Amino acid sequence: MKVKLAIPANLCQDTFHVQIAYGQAQLQLKEAFIVTKNKDQFIVTADKTTLCQGDKQTLKITNSHLAAVSWYFNGKELIGQHSDSIQVSERGQYIATNKYSSCIDSSNIIEIQTVALPSISPISPLCLGSNSVLNVQNELGKWKVKNPSIASISSGGVLTSLAIGSSYVVFSLDSLHACSDKEISAPFTILKNTEIQIVSDREGLLCPGKSIELRAEGAKKIQWSTGDTTSVIQVAQEGVYSVKSLDSLCGGSTSISVRLDTNKIAFTLPNSIALQGASLPLTAKPSGGLFEGAGIEGDIFTPAKAGLGIKKIRYTLSNTNLCVGEQTKVVLIYDTLGKICSKYDTITVTNQINKYDTITVTNNVTKYDTVLVNKTVFDTVTVTNTINKYDTIT
Repeated sequence: MKVKLAIPANLCQDTFHVQIAYGQAQLQLKEAFIVTKNKDQFIVTADKTTLCQGDKQTLKITNSHLAAVSWYFNGKELIGQHSDSIQVSERGQYIATNKYSSCIDSSNIIEIQTVALPSISPISPLCLGSNSVLNVQNELGKWKVKNPSIASISSGGVLTSLAIGSSYVVFSLDSLHACSDKEISAPFTILKNTEIQIVSDREGLLCPGKSIELRAEGAKKIQWSTGDTTSVIQVAQEGVYSVKSLDSLCGGSTSISVRLDTNKIAFTLPNSIALQGASLPLTAKPSGGLFEGAGIEGDIFTPAKAGLGIKKIRYTLSNTNLCVGEQTKVVLIYDTLGKICSKYDTITVTNQINKYDTITVTNNVTKYDTVLVNKTVFDTVTVTNTINKYDTIT
């Protein structure tokens, strides 16, 4: 028995069983038939599938002759979307279907990914002259400052303050980034530093053995490099002293160098001079100071007025910084007049003598001869004639 089957025009691809009636007999064919109908194939395309968060992308069906289109997002139908294109912005899977008669065709799946737009870390206020390192979540790109007179920024994101004011930094993302068509910006402010200064009545010059006053002005709350927190301190050593303001975020600081003013002076004076010598003018550098000591009148030294022996002469000078320089020298005043003694004479010198005084005995000195000298630790007695082991000089 031959059987001819007629396939309905509206039959979709499916698997079905055929039942044949022949008279009163009902025959059930065990074989199953698969009917394939040529359908309208279509594809959904997108310019890019990775979007910057918030951006939109158009999905478009390439076949424009579809009858009844529906769009689905993550398996759920998008109500009201029946054109051959839609705009999407959310991440997930998109698919389009086309219904004709009782059949439904499906497109390829488009999966959309989204990337969040990076952000610049908040920029704290900068003090004038300071810098800050900025970060954009380790993304690649280029930095710039909208107002380059306020601040500069390096390729590594180091923002350096140049002037007081406010502006913005701008970061352009690398071209490979999904958000490369966008610029990221962040505001910043540069604050004025508290002006503070150190005042010294001697311009930082320290007299030997003295102290000077350093005074901080311009801030109420301060701290010195010495640890002091008072506005005025006394220092007695050379060095650099600094102070900073603690009044605000941008507390200024300053320093001063304290130097020793030695006020070096010098004057000339011979080591010795005869009692009978002429008066001696004294000179010193720098000039204008004061000479003091025995035999001194102004800057003239007279040996006869000073008298025999060791004399101290001092020169002092106070400079414009009120540092007193001082130098002291000694001079030995000796007598050039000798006294001639005979063999048995006894000589008693009542005044002090020094190493330049000479006692001369014209005849030989014997063990019976005696020379009496009122000596000091500096005195020296010289006998010009020969003496022997029995001679005594007292």
